[in-house]
Amino acid sequence: MSRYLSVLFAAPFLAVLTGCDFEEMAAAMNEKEEFHMSKPLKAGGHFRMENYNGSVEISGWEKDEVDIAGTKYASTKSQLAEIKIDVQTMADGLQIRTIPPVQRRGNSGAKYVIRVPRRLLLDQVNTSNGTIRIENVEGAAHVRTSNGGVRTRSLKGEIDVTTSNGTIEISDSYGPVQLASTNGNIKADNVHGTFQGRTSNGNIEARLFEVPAGSPVKANTSNGRVDLTLDVLKTDIRAATSNGSISVHLPANLNARINATTSNSTVSSDFEVKSGSSTKRHLDGVVGTGGPAIELNTSNGDIRLRKGGSD
Repeated sequence: MSRYLSVLFAAPFLAVLTGCDFEEMAAAMNEKEEFHMSKPLKAGGHFRMENYNGSVEISGWEKDEVDIAGTKYASTKSQLAEIKIDVQTMADGLQIRTIPPVQRRGNSGAKYVIRVPRRLLLDQVNTSNGTIRIENVEGAAHVRTSNGGVRTRSLKGEIDVTTSNGTIEISDSYGPVQLASTNGNIKADNVHGTFQGRTSNGNIEARLFEVPAGSPVKANTSNGRVDLTLDVLKTDIRAATSNGSISVHLPANLNARINATTSNSTVSSDFEVKSGSSTKRHLDGVVGTGGPAIELNTSNGDIRLRKGGSD
């Protein structure tokens, strides 16, 4: 899995573009200006970011300061001069805003490479038509995008991501995870904590460890498959899709209650399911001594309960 997180977005005044498309467009713009500055920020502070039409890369380091480098770009010199990089020191942290030209004619935007104290609360990281990469940060991360994807690596703390028309990829996270997209895949690898994933027209894949009791694992999509792997089962699992399969990989010593239904395919299990009822398309019963509820539902796709790791 890649080390970074990518987010692709589309601006309100443009037709829907992928981040790659806009990055290529930005590279071709005649007017560009680099910027670089540093601001003090103690570990444990708050960070807020509002950008448009450009990538944002954020990584943690050991210094008590924020290093901000980047490039702003536009179609004309006058438009470029109107773009402002506004950095404000707040009582509880730091805020960065890209202020666009008053008249948004033509194309313009900015991209950033930012270093922050490793222990930091990312209260808000927003952009459009660009890439977001966040890694090596210990603190909550709240990310909002449109028409793009998000990727994170090595975060400790709550991860809350919402996007549209883009993928979400996270790896090596420690803390609650809540991911939402439309028309994009969700992939979570080596997640230690709770997990909720929701998308449409995309797949959901998650490898989960140390999911605490009382926090159900939820995975919902349409026109996509769901593939979940848990090292232990202490909490309920609820997964649903349409026109896609569901595979759940669980420890061999499983104790659970199963309720799995597919409309036009088959349900299969590596586990012995006692009591309840079993048909080609429906499985309802107890594994082992019973325990957390596993509720799986799809149409036009298989449901598979498997022992051990993923296929």
